[in-house]
Amino acid sequence: MSDKLEMPLEDFARAVSKENARLRAALRNIKSLTGEINTYNYDHNDVVALNEAFIEAVSIAIETLSESEPSD
Repeated sequence: MSDKLEMPLEDFARAVSKENARLRAALRNIKSLTGEINTYNYDHNDVVALNEAFIEAVSIAIETLSESEPSD
Protein backbone atom coordinates (compact mmCIF):
# COMPACT_ATOMS: atom_id res chain seq x y z
CA MET A 1 0.00 0.00 0.00
CA SER A 2 1.30 3.43 -0.94
CA ASP A 3 1.87 6.13 1.70
CA LYS A 4 0.66 8.75 -0.79
CA LEU A 5 -3.01 9.24 -1.48
CA GLU A 6 -3.97 9.62 -5.12
CA MET A 7 -6.21 12.59 -4.27
CA PRO A 8 -6.08 14.84 -1.20
CA LEU A 9 -9.02 14.22 1.15
CA GLU A 10 -10.45 17.71 0.67
CA ASP A 11 -10.45 17.30 -3.13
CA PHE A 12 -12.08 13.90 -2.78
CA ALA A 13 -14.78 15.33 -0.50
CA ARG A 14 -15.49 18.11 -3.02
CA ALA A 15 -15.69 15.60 -5.88
CA VAL A 16 -18.09 13.39 -3.92
CA SER A 17 -20.23 16.37 -2.96
CA LYS A 18 -20.39 17.55 -6.58
CA GLU A 19 -21.34 14.09 -7.83
CA ASN A 20 -23.96 13.76 -5.12
CA ALA A 21 -25.52 17.05 -6.18
CA ARG A 22 -25.62 15.93 -9.83
CA LEU A 23 -27.29 12.64 -8.95
CA ARG A 24 -29.81 14.32 -6.69
CA ALA A 25 -30.66 16.82 -9.44
CA ALA A 26 -31.30 13.96 -11.86
CA LEU A 27 -33.54 12.24 -9.35
CA ARG A 28 -35.42 15.50 -8.65
CA ASN A 29 -35.98 15.94 -12.38
CA ILE A 30 -37.44 12.45 -12.66
CA LYS A 31 -39.45 12.87 -9.44
CA SER A 32 -41.11 16.03 -10.75
CA LEU A 33 -42.87 14.07 -13.48
CA THR A 34 -46.47 13.42 -12.52
CA GLY A 35 -49.51 11.78 -13.97
CA GLU A 36 -50.24 8.88 -16.22
CA ILE A 37 -49.32 9.74 -19.78
CA ASN A 38 -52.28 8.81 -21.96
CA THR A 39 -54.81 10.65 -24.08
CA TYR A 40 -57.68 9.81 -21.72
CA ASN A 41 -56.17 12.03 -19.00
CA TYR A 42 -54.61 14.71 -21.24
CA ASP A 43 -55.09 16.21 -24.65
CA HIS A 44 -52.58 15.45 -27.40
CA ASN A 45 -50.40 18.51 -26.69
CA ASP A 46 -50.21 17.62 -22.98
CA VAL A 47 -49.18 14.05 -23.82
CA VAL A 48 -46.44 15.35 -26.14
CA ALA A 49 -45.17 17.78 -23.47
CA LEU A 50 -45.17 15.10 -20.76
CA ASN A 51 -43.42 12.64 -23.05
CA GLU A 52 -40.72 15.20 -23.89
CA ALA A 53 -40.21 15.96 -20.18
CA PHE A 54 -39.93 12.24 -19.40
CA ILE A 55 -37.38 11.70 -22.18
CA GLU A 56 -35.34 14.68 -20.97
CA ALA A 57 -35.39 13.45 -17.35
CA VAL A 58 -34.37 9.92 -18.30
CA SER A 59 -31.63 11.25 -20.58
CA ILE A 60 -30.24 13.38 -17.74
CA ALA A 61 -30.37 10.41 -15.36
CA ILE A 62 -28.68 8.09 -17.86
CA GLU A 63 -25.93 10.63 -18.58
CA THR A 64 -25.36 11.37 -14.90
CA LEU A 65 -25.34 7.74 -13.86
CA SER A 66 -23.11 6.65 -16.74
CA GLU A 67 -20.53 9.30 -15.80
CA SER A 68 -20.56 8.26 -12.14
CA GLU A 69 -20.53 4.47 -12.44
CA PRO A 70 -17.39 2.50 -13.23
CA SER A 71 -17.35 0.99 -16.71
CA ASP A 72 -17.32 -2.79 -17.04
